[in-house]
Amino acid sequence: MMEIRLMSAADVEEVARVDAAAFSDGIWRQKGRKVEPVPRTPASLFYYLEGDPEGSHVAVDANGKVRGYCFAHTWGDVGWIGPLGVCPDHQGRGLGKALMLEALRYLEARRVSVAGLETMPEMVNNLGMYVKLGLRPGTVRMRLTRQVGEGSEPVDVPGCDFVTVETAAALPALQEELRDLTASV
Repeated sequence: MMEIRLMSAADVEEVARVDAAAFSDGIWRQKGRKVEPVPRTPASLFYYLEGDPEGSHVAVDANGKVRGYCFAHTWGDVGWIGPLGVCPDHQGRGLGKALMLEALRYLEARRVSVAGLETMPEMVNNLGMYVKLGLRPGTVRMRLTRQVGEGSEPVDVPGCDFVTVETAAALPALQEELRDLTASV
């Protein structure tokens, strides 16, 4: 049985471990290769907690171990959700959805007029959950990187290879597919 509760500063180290595992594993399952994303540090996660402590939640198991987390933030009448992460061995069980619903309840109680989030377009399972919860796609974003310095050539930068030539070429079709998907919900 999972309990969703407010996050405390004492949870941040565990949240950082869940975050690293969730994002590395999710990319592996979607792309078929292990990627080590640039990890969020406990200090950066503490910044989210400190910024909106009442919108910061963890899902803990019967032993008190953090299995998922979600941050919700408000800026006036705008609400933002994320980051959100669930331990790989607890994904697909509704924990992410429960955390999202808690974040949406928080934002509704704060009387925001719009709530949003960012996700990677190739994370199909996540997209499905977000659409089922009533979120609709806006624009698709792309991260472009290169090393800088004298004589530098564009190279693959570990942790920043989310968009390839193939996925960039597929973005218009993906946007159309997302429009079709949301029209049927």
